[in-house]
Amino acid sequence: ALDSMAAAFALVGRVPRACGVQASHPQAHRDYSSSKRYDWAQRGCLAGSAFLAACSQPTFSRTARRAVDMPVKEPPVTTTVAIPGAKVEEETRQKRADEYRLVLYNDPLNKREYVARCLMTICLLKEGDAYQVMMKAHKEGVAVVGTYAFETAEAYCEGLKAQGLSVDIIPVDKDD
Repeated sequence: ALDSMAAAFALVGRVPRACGVQASHPQAHRDYSSSKRYDWAQRGCLAGSAFLAACSQPTFSRTARRAVDMPVKEPPVTTTVAIPGAKVEEETRQKRADEYRLVLYNDPLNKREYVARCLMTICLLKEGDAYQVMMKAHKEGVAVVGTYAFETAEAYCEGLKAQGLSVDIIPVDKDD
């Protein structure tokens, strides 16, 4: 039965190779005219249509979807009513200072040359300035490395702390 179906499909030019069925009719691979194909299609072949259904890939049904307007939840309205005689509390945010001082503390664990080298590589100080800052921190216990913007001071502080130095940033008062 499979050989006759394969031959029938070969006449139409529709041999499904994925199913592993080969046409065994000697003229199965010959190109027939479109009228012969039409004659075969008119006669119909139940076995051929079943064969095609078995070899075809599964079909998927599509589900039609509609867009539906959903209600939009609006934010609640809040109004502040001032009651006479009541105290009004305001939220105040502390403003960040414009400049910060990077402060180096005396460190008995690290050698003086190492501290000076860290100041040169991380804070980009010149060799003489790094040596002076290091000696001031060594003799007095604390020294100001420099005054920077917050992001720069924070980056230098984190870099020096990563090297094992004792440093901190302090906001600069406008009175100083």
